[in-house]
Amino acid sequence: MVTFATNEWSNSRPPPEVRELTSRAVMDEECLGHALCFVAFLPHILDSRASGRNEYLKMLKTLAKTYKDRPWGYVWAEAGAQPDLEAALEATFGTPSFFAVSPGKNKFSNSRSGFSAVSLQEFVDNVRAGREPVKPCASEIGGVSVKTRAKWDGKDGELEVEEEFSLEDLGM
Repeated sequence: MVTFATNEWSNSRPPPEVRELTSRAVMDEECLGHALCFVAFLPHILDSRASGRNEYLKMLKTLAKTYKDRPWGYVWAEAGAQPDLEAALEATFGTPSFFAVSPGKNKFSNSRSGFSAVSLQEFVDNVRAGREPVKPCASEIGGVSVKTRAKWDGKDGELEVEEEFSLEDLGM
């Protein structure tokens, strides 16, 4: 009876939110407050446009829904938006990228396959089974500086146009 009730509760509860890493509070709530935290670095909005970013977020939300009975957190950030976290996770190989982080152990593992629903789930399953290599974070995850940023508005990015200047202004 208890097993049945637990399964029903687990099946009916909403999946965890996949939150944009916009502040220290989000990091504390979604990563440091969980046994395992999944971090995605997504391409700059000018590279993927809103449609591409929404596809990546859809994959992450599906993943969170699949494992909603696990005490895990999910965050994402635009590439370059949280450089200290990227450095701690050695995220130097391009985007999109995906990491499993154990804040309590200060260790991480990164997905080395493509960013697709199938490969993300396979990575998570391998992490759960202990089949992924784990490395210590380059710096203490709990102490990583998180920049406060405005949340993504869901729209395409706009290229900032710089004013033209004459080379004569530079003395040339």
